[in-house]
Amino acid sequence: MKSWRELRKYSTRADFYKYLPAPSIVFVHQLMRGSDCEVRITESKKSRLGCFARRRNKAPFIELNNDLTPYFMLIVFLHEWAHYMTWKEFGSRVSPHGKEWKQNFHYLLVKLQNSNRIPVILRDAIDAEAENLKGNIYSNHILLNALKIADRHAPQMVLHELPFNSHFKIPERSEIFRKKEKIRVRYKCYNLGNKRWYTIYASTPVEQIH
Repeated sequence: MKSWRELRKYSTRADFYKYLPAPSIVFVHQLMRGSDCEVRITESKKSRLGCFARRRNKAPFIELNNDLTPYFMLIVFLHEWAHYMTWKEFGSRVSPHGKEWKQNFHYLLVKLQNSNRIPVILRDAIDAEAENLKGNIYSNHILLNALKIADRHAPQMVLHELPFNSHFKIPERSEIFRKKEKIRVRYKCYNLGNKRWYTIYASTPVEQIH
């Protein structure tokens, strides 16, 4: 198996590969070989883990947060690669997380599972959830828990994981909030200090207050 350093000899994407679990590098390299899609590692954004974007008369690209743990990075990349596959086939005529995207993401996860390049716990999680994938990775609870174990340390708790009506604060801030109902990719939250309502992204790192 080639390392990301060896792949640098003939791949402009090798600097991305170093963020991946070593056993998966060849799988991803073979998946991307011959495509026109660029991959960029960016500073972490609270609003999303990654994104796929198209530009007129330029190559499409995927952006991924630089603070993702290795197996988390792998699955988020496959999520965005499924967007790329769907765009290549259907353009912008279908829903971003519609049945076409779900079919492509399912195909990629099963392909990864069959490659035997991931831990057993992740293969089992794919078996459990591949037929019912959600657009938000934090809604795929079995897969999310398996990723935390596979990476041997849990990503910091995020707002989506807290129970309804939980109290929490955002790291490095003193305000305490109460989590309420979900509104698309955010949650409505009540600030106990100034008595105001805010909408906060589901993927925002938080500390639960008991």
